[in-house]
Amino acid sequence: MNTEKDNVFTTFSTLESSLKKAEQKVDLYVNPVRKSIFKRFPVFFSLFVTFGVSCVFLGFEKLIERIPFLYEHPILILTIGIAVLGITGTLYKKL
Repeated sequence: MNTEKDNVFTTFSTLESSLKKAEQKVDLYVNPVRKSIFKRFPVFFSLFVTFGVSCVFLGFEKLIERIPFLYEHPILILTIGIAVLGITGTLYKKL
């Protein structure tokens, strides 16, 4: 039974090391192109990120509108939001 586990761990270890090597090779080719694209089109990427963030906020708003209890009690939404920010901030400090 232990040999099967050892074989599985060896296989995963080999796979992981192969994937890391492949990732490094891909990064060698992609990083120069990636950096040059960001340098050539900073406004495009800024607008694209802004659009993505706006979509997320609008999506959250639309989801909250579908839940009648939350839609009728916006103070609860505010309280939940502050609590989530407080918890994530505390976790961030501990990490």
